Amino acid sequence: MEEGSTHKGPTLQTRKELRAKNEHPVRPNADEVKKLDGSLKKTSTFKAKLKTSLTAEAVDTLKRDILVLKLDKYLSEIVTVLVSEARLAKAGDVWAAVEVASLLHQRFADFVDLVVAALAKVFVFAPAPVSNAVSPEQRERDEAGRVAKQKIALRLWTEFYLVGLLDVCAVLPKKENPLVAVVQKMFNLNTDKDFANVPIAVTFCKSYEQLILADKALTEESLVPDNVRAQVKQILADYYAAVSKHLVKMHKYIKKAEVSNYEHAVARGEVSEERQERFQKASKVYEALLKNVQSMSNHLGLEMPDLPEPEDSLAGKLSIGLNVNGRAEGDDEEALLGGPWEDEESRSFYQDVIDLKDVVPAILLGEKHEKPAAPSAADLELLNNVIQVSNGTDDSQQQSDEADEESSPVIESGEMDLDDVGGDEDTKDASATRKQQVDAFFNGLPNALSTEAIDKLAVEFCYINTKNMRKRLVKTLFAVPRQRLDILPYYSRLIATLNPFMPEIATSLIALLEKEFHYHQRKTDRTFVEEKIKVVRFIGELTKFSIPEYHVTFHFFKVMLESFTNHNIEAVCSMLEVCGRYLYKTPETSRPTGNVLEIMMKKKTALNLDSRLSLLIDNAFYVCNPPEKTAVQQKERPPLELYIRKLFYLDLSKKTSERILKQLRMFNWNDPETVSLIQKPFFKCWKVKFSNLHVLAFLAFELSRYYPEFGVAVVDQCLEEMRLGLESNLFKHNQKRVSTVRFLGELYNYRLIESSVVFDSLYFLLRFGYDSPFPEPGVYSPLDAPHDFFRVRLCCLLLETCGQCFDRGPLAAKLDEFLCFLQVYLHCKPRLSMDVEFLMVELFDLLRPKWKLCTSYDEAVEKFNALVVARVGAVEVPVEEEEEDGEEEWGRVGGEDDDGEEGGDGSQEEDGGSQEEDEGEEDVVVHMPEAKEEEVDAELEAEFDKEFSKMMQESLESRKFDKKTQAFDVAIPVKRGVAFQGGSAASAAAAASPMDGVVFSFLTKKGNKQQLKSVELPQDSTFVLSTKQKQEAEMEEKKQLKKLVLNLDEKADDEDVAAAVPTVMKAKTNNRQRQHRPNVIPKSLFE
Repeated sequence: MEEGSTHKGPTLQTRKELRAKNEHPVRPNADEVKKLDGSLKKTSTFKAKLKTSLTAEAVDTLKRDILVLKLDKYLSEIVTVLVSEARLAKAGDVWAAVEVASLLHQRFADFVDLVVAALAKVFVFAPAPVSNAVSPEQRERDEAGRVAKQKIALRLWTEFYLVGLLDVCAVLPKKENPLVAVVQKMFNLNTDKDFANVPIAVTFCKSYEQLILADKALTEESLVPDNVRAQVKQILADYYAAVSKHLVKMHKYIKKAEVSNYEHAVARGEVSEERQERFQKASKVYEALLKNVQSMSNHLGLEMPDLPEPEDSLAGKLSIGLNVNGRAEGDDEEALLGGPWEDEESRSFYQDVIDLKDVVPAILLGEKHEKPAAPSAADLELLNNVIQVSNGTDDSQQQSDEADEESSPVIESGEMDLDDVGGDEDTKDASATRKQQVDAFFNGLPNALSTEAIDKLAVEFCYINTKNMRKRLVKTLFAVPRQRLDILPYYSRLIATLNPFMPEIATSLIALLEKEFHYHQRKTDRTFVEEKIKVVRFIGELTKFSIPEYHVTFHFFKVMLESFTNHNIEAVCSMLEVCGRYLYKTPETSRPTGNVLEIMMKKKTALNLDSRLSLLIDNAFYVCNPPEKTAVQQKERPPLELYIRKLFYLDLSKKTSERILKQLRMFNWNDPETVSLIQKPFFKCWKVKFSNLHVLAFLAFELSRYYPEFGVAVVDQCLEEMRLGLESNLFKHNQKRVSTVRFLGELYNYRLIESSVVFDSLYFLLRFGYDSPFPEPGVYSPLDAPHDFFRVRLCCLLLETCGQCFDRGPLAAKLDEFLCFLQVYLHCKPRLSMDVEFLMVELFDLLRPKWKLCTSYDEAVEKFNALVVARVGAVEVPVEEEEEDGEEEWGRVGGEDDDGEEGGDGSQEEDGGSQEEDEGEEDVVVHMPEAKEEEVDAELEAEFDKEFSKMMQESLESRKFDKKTQAFDVAIPVKRGVAFQGGSAASAAAAASPMDGVVFSFLTKKGNKQQLKSVELPQDSTFVLSTKQKQEAEMEEKKQLKKLVLNLDEKADDEDVAAAVPTVMKAKTNNRQRQHRPNVIPKSLFE
C-alpha cells in the first residue's frame, strides 16, 4: 500500500520521491484488477468525496479508496472532477490533488493523457472581451471565476511538471518545454492587453519563488533545469515591466481624476454620483494593481516603478493651508506627532488607561494561564512551524472563548457552591450583597466626574461582571441625557478600560450609536439636534481612545458633509471640536481629516450661511488646525526698572505711599535715565490700578516740591495724552482715556494744576474737532459721532473727581456755566441712552442737587446766556469772599483744614516713627535744573549769522518803498477825577446825578495839537464794566503783595524768637508749621 502522505505540504524530497514513482509506475496485473471492488455505489461515493472532500486532511482516505476500487471505467469523470469541479482552496488541497493524480497515473496508464488534455483546455480561455450584451456585474463575476480557475490550473500544471507527470504524457509535443509554453501563453502581452492575468502571475511567483524563480546558488537542488528557470523568469520579468508601465498610467489617471473631482466640487458644491462611482471603481482597480505589482516586485527581486506626483495634482489646488497629505503647510513631523493633545493632562487622560490585569484577578477577566508551548525540534521546516503556531493560536482562542463563557460567573459559581452546601440564608445574603454592589455601581456612574472615580468603577464592574450586567451597562451608557455632555469623556474612558477584556460592550454601544445617528439623520426637526450632537460627540470621545475603527468615524463625517444642512453643520462642528485635532495630528488619519476640513471650508464659501454657522465652522477648523503663533518674547528690563515697576504696579497703596515716596527720593535724580524710568509710571498712569490713581497723584505732588520740572512734565504729558485720545478716538483706548482724565482730576486735588486748567480741559473735551466754539444742533464732527457720548463720560468723571471743590465764589459761577454748556452739548445730540441719562442725574445730584435739567436746546442756551451776563455784570465782589474762594480753590473735596490735620495725624499713627523722620524733612530743598553750557560749533554759529544777516537785508529791501506812517503811540485814556472836568457847571451836574454815567477823558489830536475832551458813558456799558474789573484786579494784586510782605516779616520775627527758646519749643513750632502744609495724604482722601 502507498505510504501515507504528510499534511504539512510538499517538500523537495517528497517531490523527488513522487517523481521517481511516476516515471517508473508499478501498475496492478490482471489478477489484482479482478479482486478490486467495482460496485456502482462505492464508485459513486468515491466521486462525490473527490468533488467535495479533496483536501489535505482527507487525501489519505481517497488514496485508500483508489487502491481498493475498480475505477478504469470512470477515469474521464474523475478527470473532470479534478480539473473543474474540485474545490482546491488551499495550497495543501492542490498538493492533495497532485497526490491523487499521481496515484491514479501509477494504476492507470491512460489517466495522465486525459488529465493533461483537460488542463490544457483550461488555459485556452483568455480574458473575455467587453460586450454590451453582458452586464458589467456579470462580466466581473465571469472574469473572477476565470482567474480563480486558471490559478488552480497553473499550479496543478506546474506541480505535474515537478513530479514528472508531464514528461510521461504522450499528447504533449516534445519540442518545447511544457512549463515554459504554458507560462508564455498565460502571460503573453498580445493576448492580455488589459493585464487581467496579473493575479495569476502573483500567485505563481508567490508559490514557486524558491523552486523556480530563485537563483540556483540560493537553492540546494532543483527539479527544474537552469535553462527552464531562466526562460520562465525572463517571461515574468517582461510581463512585470509592462504591468509597471500600466501602473504608472493608472497612477496619473487617478491623480487627474482627483483634481477633476475637486474642481467639480468647487464649481458645483458637490460631485455627481456617476463621477464618484467611476472614481471609486478606478481607485479600486488601481489599488489592487498596485498591491499586485508590489508583491511581484518582492518575489522577482525587481524594483518598484516610480510613481511621480503630477504638477497639477490636488496639492496645488488646495487654498486653506492644507497639502495633499492633509497636513498644514509648514508643519514638521515633530509638531504633527506631538500635537494630538492640547496639554499633558489631556494626553494622560486618553492614553494612560489602567490595566485591569494589575488590579483584578485574571479569572474575573475571562483569562486563564496558558501552558508553556513545547519546544520545537531543530529540524522542523518553516512551514511546519507556521502550522504549529496557527494551531496554537486557534487553541488559545478556543480557550479564551471558553473562559469568556465561564467568566461571568464567579458569583454564579459561588452561588452553586452555596446551594451544594445547602445554606439558603447564606444564599439570600449573597444575593442581597450583589444587588447592593450593582445598585451602587450604576448610581455612581452619573457622578463619576474624575479619572480616579471612573477607574474605580471600572474595577468594581469586574466583580459584578455577567452577560446581563454587560447589556445593562451598554443601555445605561447609551441612555446618557443629552444635557450631560460633560460626562461623555469619562464614560468613554470606562469603555476603553473594559474593552480589552469585554469587547462586546464597545461593539454593542457603537452599533447603537450608529443606528441612532442614522435615525436622526432622517429627521429634520429641530428637536433632534441635541440628540444628534450627543451621538457624534460620544463617537468622537471613543475615537480619541481608538475604540471604533477609523472608517466608522469618517463615515459619520461623510454622511454629514454630503447633506450640509443646518443640523449637520452643528453636528459636524461638534464632532470636529471633540476629535478633530486628534485625527488631524495623527499621521494615519491626517490626510482624510485634512480632506474633511477642506470640503467643509469650501462648502462654507459656496453656500450662503448665516454668521452663526460660519462662526461655528471657523471655530471647528481652527480647533483642528490652530494657526501658528510665534512665541512672545519677554522684554528684557534692567533691575532698576523692574524694581520701579514693582513699586508702582504691585506695592503702591495707601499704606505704602510714604515708604515708596522715600525710596523714590533716594534715587539718583541727576541721572536722566533714572528720571526717565521714574516718569514712566506717571506718564502711563493707566497701567496703575484705577483705585490707586489718587496715591499716584500724591506722589507726583510730593516729588514736584523737590523737583519742580518733574511736576511740569507730568502735567504736560497728562494733557497731551488727553488730546491724543481725542484725536485718535479709538474704542480700544477708552480705558486709557478714562484713567488719564481721572489722574488729571487728582492732580488738581493735590495742587499741581489750577482751576483754569480744569475748566479749559472740560471745554476742550466737548469742543475739540468742531469749527464753531458753541454747540449747534445738526453740526457734527468726524471725531465725535452723533451717538458717541464718551466725551460726556469723561467730563462727568473729571467733575466727579474734583468738581466738589467749585462750590463757591467765581469758581462756582464757572462750574454753573459749564454745566449749562454741557446740557447745550447734550441737546445737540440725538436721544440720550439710558445710562447717559443716569450719569447726568448722578452728576447733578452730586454737584447741584437743587438744579433741574433743561428739557430743550433753547432752554439750555437761554440759561447759559443768563449765567454769562450775570457773571460779567457782577461789578464788585467782597474782598473777604474772594480771599476765601482763592483758598478754597486749592482745597480737597470735603477737605477743610481740620480734615487735613486729621489726615496728617492718621498717617502718623499708621506709620510708626514717621514723626521723627518728618522733622528731618521739614526743610524742603527745591532742586532746580542746572543751566548747562551749550557747546556751540563755531562753523554753525558763523553760518547762522550769515543767514540771519541775509534775511534781514532782504526784509529791509522789500520794505524800502512802503509808505511810512507815524505810529499812534498814545497812552490809553483813563478815568479822570473831578479836577480834570472843566467848569463848576459840569461839577454841579456831575454832583447832581452821580449814578447817571461815568465821565472819561478822551484824547484827540488835530495836526500837531492834542486836545482833551470829557466823555460820559453809562455805567452798564461794556467799556465801563471792563475798566472797573481791571481796577479791582489791580487792587486785589496790591493787597496780596502787601499780605505776603507782612507774612514774611512775621516769619522772620518768629525765627528770631525760635532761635532763643529751648529745643522743645522749637519742635512744637515745627509741628505747628507742618500742619499748615501737610506732606502726607489727608485721611479724608480715602473716606
